[in-house]
Formats: sequence, C-alpha cells, structure tokens
Amino acid sequence: MNKLLKLSKKLPEYLFYLFVFLLPWQTRWIFHDSFYQGEVFEYWRMSLYSFDIILIILLLYYLIAELKNLTVKKLRIFNIALLSYCLIVLLSVIWADEKLIAWYWGVRMFLGCGLFYLIQKIDFSRLRLAIVVVIAGAIQGLLGIWQFLNQNVWQSKWLGMAGQSARDLGASVVEFGLERWLRAYGSWPHPNIYGAFLVLSFIGVIYLVTKIKDKYHQLFLVFSSSFIALGILFSYSRAAWLGFGLVFIAGIIWLCKTVKDEWLKKFIKWLWLYLFLLLVLFTLATWPIVKTRLHLGETARLETTSNMERAAGYRVAKEIIKDNFLLGVGVGNYANELKERYPDEKVWDIQPVHNILLIIFGELGIIGFLIVILLNCYIVKLLFKKRDWSYLSLLFIVYCLLFFDHFWWTLSSGLYVLWLVMGLVFKEHKEIDIR
Repeated sequence: MNKLLKLSKKLPEYLFYLFVFLLPWQTRWIFHDSFYQGEVFEYWRMSLYSFDIILIILLLYYLIAELKNLTVKKLRIFNIALLSYCLIVLLSVIWADEKLIAWYWGVRMFLGCGLFYLIQKIDFSRLRLAIVVVIAGAIQGLLGIWQFLNQNVWQSKWLGMAGQSARDLGASVVEFGLERWLRAYGSWPHPNIYGAFLVLSFIGVIYLVTKIKDKYHQLFLVFSSSFIALGILFSYSRAAWLGFGLVFIAGIIWLCKTVKDEWLKKFIKWLWLYLFLLLVLFTLATWPIVKTRLHLGETARLETTSNMERAAGYRVAKEIIKDNFLLGVGVGNYANELKERYPDEKVWDIQPVHNILLIIFGELGIIGFLIVILLNCYIVKLLFKKRDWSYLSLLFIVYCLLFFDHFWWTLSSGLYVLWLVMGLVFKEHKEIDIR
C-alpha cells in the first residue's frame, strides 16, 4: 500500500518527464483533415498528439485535486494578465472567420496555459528534467546527423515523420550550382524548429556540466553535446546558429565564473575546445553549404527566394495588423487570412510571417498583443529583481529565436516548448512579490 501511495505521488512527475521527452515527436491522430487547391492545408489540420494525451491526463489529475482543496486566492498582476489572455483568446473565436479552426487553436492556447500551471504545481527535479531534455536532444541530433549524411528522411506515421528527399521540390534544402543538399529535420516538421530545439537542449548540457560526479557523466556529456552540436550545424538554420553561438559563449563564461573545482574547470575548457574544433572540422567539410547559407559570395537562387518571401511576409503582416488593429483576425486564423487575401497563391506559398509577435498582433489585435507583452515583462522583472542573469540569458535566447520563425505559435509542440520555458523560469522566482 505504501509503495502504491508513493508511486501515485511520483506519477505526475514521471508523466511530466515523458511529456517533455515526447515533444519533438509529431506522432498524432489527424481527426480533421483539410485540403486547399487539391493539396493538404496543414494550417487547417486538427490533430491529437501523443504529448497532448499526457498533458490532458496531468491537467485532469490536478484539476480533481484542486477541486478537493478549493480556496480563494488573491489575484496578482500576473494572474490577472494570464486570465485576460485566456479571455481574449476565447473572445477572438467570435469574430474569427474560420470558427472551427479558432476553437481548435483556442483549446491549444488553454492547454499551453495549463502546462504553465502544471509546472508550478508538479514537484519535479531540475536535474532529472535536464537529463530528459539532453537525452531527447542527443537522440534528435543523432537522427539529424543520419538524415544529412544519407540525404534522406524516412517516413514513419508512428513517429510522425514525413518522408523527405533532396529531390523533392517541397523539401528544405540548400542549393548551390546544380547541387541540392537536404537539411536535417530530426523528427520535427522543419529544420528551423529542429535547430532551435537543439539550442535549448544544449542549455541543458550547460546545466548538467555543473553536476558531474564521475567519468561516466563526462562521457555522457561528451557524446550528447557532440550529437546536439552537429545536429544544429546540419539543420543549416541561421537562427539556430545565432542562438547556439550566443549560448556557447555565454555558457563558457558562466561556467568558468560559477564552477570552483579546478578539475571540473579543466574538463569544461577541454569540452568547449573539443566542440569548437568538431564544428570547425565539419563546417570546413561542408563549406559550400555553409557559405551559401551565410550569403558569402554569389547568392543562390533559393536563398534569394527565401529572403524575398520573408520580406513579403513582413509587408503582408503590416497590412493584416493595420486592417485588424483592435481585435485581430481571430486565434489560429492568420493563415486563413492570407488565403483570403491571396486566393491565387499556391498552398505551399501560404506561410505566416516568421515572427510570432506579429502573428500574435495579427490574430489577437492590440489588446492581446499588449497582454502578451505584459506577461513577459512581468517575468523579466522577476529575473531582474533576483539578478538571475542565467535565466535572463535563457529568455534572451528564446526571444531571439521568436523573431525568426512562426513555429513557436503555429506548431503545437513549438507552442508547448514556449510555455514550458516560461513556466520553468516563473517557477524558480514566483516567490518574489512584485505588485
């Protein structure tokens, strides 16, 4: 009986680790498919993911527990802002053109808020969580290395992986001359968010370095960091490269200042030198690809097209925000607004702007946008008051990544990763009273 009671208390913690581990895997049941111009329109698809099931179970568990011990708590600025965010998301369904899609993404936004709440409630170990994140990142890194070397992503419905090849016109490739090189995807739907996830995984490596006890821990970190670093390189995501560069430099500075043991300092310096040389070696080995992505020399056709599409995305976002300044187009309806404005565009050319702040503004209007800004300013204020530069650095990295992609808002796992980071930061410092 005691063992069962102990297991029941630990079950939410282990389910939380499982949820984090499953986030990169896009295993899902598509219960509502959608087509446009005879092609699948991903932004109208509705799916139930494996990690959704874990999250819903956890929320139900704590909801029942809270109902038994229901108390009225004083609402603070952050709670009011969070409730206001939920309210504006709910109200936006009313004026959204595609209400079914709005309801679907509205539920996703509520689940994201639920994840934030769960992180505050679950008594988990930061060490175990970091280990889970690093293991997940190492697996993704190894998978990406295999994909790049084989220039192929195999298809698996059970792992949620779509087949990709450098010969496929819709695949994310780097093109120079007559050559096309497939970028690493891991199990993610696009190399950019794959690279961004690995950057966050490497932050877990930095944390685990301070917990080393023996040579087996050292070997684990050497191999896992190698896979993660090479996965970031082979994603050929410029945003991920920028994020990794900042994390790499900040990590060595922070570790050298905080670590006191001389033997551990030597290992850290050796590990960082090893990773630097490893990346230099593979950068030189794939220099034509790296050179193309960095726009060194003559700009390739696909790179020019990509830049033009991103610039066009910003212009369209400006128009959408201007026309829907107060209320927005409704949660989850940004891609639908693009389709309505440009009906002649091919389905694969309908892409939200690569900046989630502009998407939030476009979907939720000025009120929703300001609420999101308030929530983030509150968390940043917490960190400044505690003078926690490590978490501030983490948030700065995340904010940088948000300016370069839309997957943090338009992809379920990307949205959860964002709420996960915010929840972890807030959990560490919520005891500080800021009014």
